[in-house]
Amino acid sequence: MYWPHGTYTSHLSSVSGGSLAATYYALKKPGREVPADLSDLPAACKEEENAPKTPEEVRDRIAEIPTRLVLNSACDRQLLAVAARKLVAEHTAEILNFINRP
Repeated sequence: MYWPHGTYTSHLSSVSGGSLAATYYALKKPGREVPADLSDLPAACKEEENAPKTPEEVRDRIAEIPTRLVLNSACDRQLLAVAARKLVAEHTAEILNFINRP
């Protein structure tokens, strides 16, 4: 699911009548900024037979990773970690503004 960057609030109700509001800051799934030389491609990905060879293949690989509770591939785990670090670095100011808001 791709949502625009921004702040969202979800309201959850329980059967017993209670409710909870959760506010979070959503970022798009990472993978836009892949260097042409693939210099930050994780080692586990380089070792695979079908290793991505272009930035487009890296973006496609990230887009195809099912981000549920388990990531079985070492490459997928490392690739998502690298992409997430880059995404957070790119949006640090927005994230801190969200965290530090009154």
